[in-house]
Amino acid sequence: MFFWIIVGVIVLGLFALCFAGTDRYRFHQGADVEAVRQRTQGIRTDTQQPE
Repeated sequence: MFFWIIVGVIVLGLFALCFAGTDRYRFHQGADVEAVRQRTQGIRTDTQQPE
């Protein structure tokens, strides 16, 4: 019985990601990419500055 509860939760989670979470996931992924670019640019400018 407990096994089927776990399977049901996983299936519901996958459906939620497929239907309701695609746009939000893409938006968060794009924001993460921009944040990573800003971090890498900041690191690059810090390394390029003479000590």
